[in-house]
Amino acid sequence: MRRPPRLVARTLAVTFITVAVILSLVFIVLMVDARDRVRASEIEKLSVAERVFTALEARRQQDQLATTPGTRAAGAPRPSDGMTCGIGRT
Repeated sequence: MRRPPRLVARTLAVTFITVAVILSLVFIVLMVDARDRVRASEIEKLSVAERVFTALEARRQQDQLATTPGTRAAGAPRPSDGMTCGIGRT
């Protein structure tokens, strides 16, 4: 049985290692790029959701202020019936 020449074996080994390294680098770059894209997409989704929840919360507070009887009357002057809490009485 003949052994392959050393030059052919070395060339095949170097070629295989080179291809493996290049494929590994490409895979790593693609993985990092995909991770960054997913992160950016999720940040965008969260910011949109935050804006929606902020708008809904503001609307809920406005509705709550408009429907609470005490808050509508809080700005109106109270009728004065001459009674005080005892402050200033002699």
